[in-house]
Amino acid sequence: MKSVILVLFTGLGFILLDLFLTLVFFGFYTPSFKFDTGLIPQHALLKNGYDFITSGFDFFAVAGIRSILLAFGLIRFFKQATPKFTLVFTGFELTNISYSFTKLLAFSEISEQLKFPGIWFSLVWNEVAWLIALAIWIFLYRSEEIREDVGHLGINTIDEDAERLITDSDETRTTHESANANTGSDKKPQLRISTLKHVKRLLAYCHHHGRWFIAGFFFLVFYSFARVFQPHYTAQVITNIVHMKSLKDLLNSVLIMSGLCLVVTISGGLRGGCFDYATALINRKMRGDLFRSIMQQEIAFFDETKTGEVVSRLTSDCQTMSSTVSTNVNVFMKTESC
Repeated sequence: MKSVILVLFTGLGFILLDLFLTLVFFGFYTPSFKFDTGLIPQHALLKNGYDFITSGFDFFAVAGIRSILLAFGLIRFFKQATPKFTLVFTGFELTNISYSFTKLLAFSEISEQLKFPGIWFSLVWNEVAWLIALAIWIFLYRSEEIREDVGHLGINTIDEDAERLITDSDETRTTHESANANTGSDKKPQLRISTLKHVKRLLAYCHHHGRWFIAGFFFLVFYSFARVFQPHYTAQVITNIVHMKSLKDLLNSVLIMSGLCLVVTISGGLRGGCFDYATALINRKMRGDLFRSIMQQEIAFFDETKTGEVVSRLTSDCQTMSSTVSTNVNVFMKTESC
């Protein structure tokens, strides 16, 4: 019963809190911390129309998407099965980070808006809310322990992913045993695995070492954020050198540009290090899994397969696959943050 209350209270409570804070922050879209209730319907209901540069309606729309996803996951949790689509949910989060930077650049078109505290509240909460929503999705909606506790109450929460994996494993074992039992022309051809299943299996290796990809993405955000402002302060330095209005302004712009260059250098190096280390871990795990699979083969497999081919699979092929997977994940994250 406690698990049911926890899931309901957390899921519904966060949905209400998310929508409430998103609306409240609209009241601070002023140059001071003075709250203005008239700004809430102006942004949420678009009473003055929509303008991408000045309107905060985007944050309200994104909060609505979060609420719909969490409500869907909550209904699915208590209806029949733990919710899937964790990868899709994570994709929404990565897209949201990219969109937040775009919205910040839009607000900066009118420099006075950067003095509005509500804009910064909305930007920060938008990022934090997605992280909280992702945590609720993974650690509550898909929790094995909570599913078991809810199952004791008679609520059907079968994990379809686990059931499908067990079914696939049984079918694969049956096919393998049948193939080994037959010889010559009686051997049945094995069914080809779909491309989507191959992609899922490859991405599963990234999941095992996800903390290093998350760390790399964390440094990538700092790298991209600093790169965004580098051209602006570089232009300020050049302007101050040409016009030379004040030595103090020149020093300030040089210090800021130097700080940004330092952040870009350090964060870029740490980002590359995290992704390279993750690639090495994926390569090691792939080789380990392949080696264990080779050791479980029948003697006939080694009679038919050349030693050089086996060694090539363990070395160059695993290296190629791990590099391809990690590189594409790196490029995808870099694209989302730019």
